[in-house]
Amino acid sequence: MLVVDSSVWIDFFNSADHPAVDMLSTLLDHGEVRIVVPDLVLFEVLRGFRSEQGHRQARKLMEG
Repeated sequence: MLVVDSSVWIDFFNSADHPAVDMLSTLLDHGEVRIVVPDLVLFEVLRGFRSEQGHRQARKLMEG
C-alpha cells in the first residue's frame, strides 16, 4: 500500500519530468501496489482542473 502526495499527482497530470512521476506511472501501469488516495489529496488535485473532462478522467483514475 502506498500513499502518493498531491504534488506528485499534480505533476503527473501536468506531464512533468520528475522521478516521482516516472515511479507513479510505472506503479499505475503494473498495478502491483495498491495506491491509496486520501480525501484531502483527492480534493487538492481535483480542484486544479479547468476542464470538466480532465476532472472526470482524473477522478476516475484516482478513485479506481
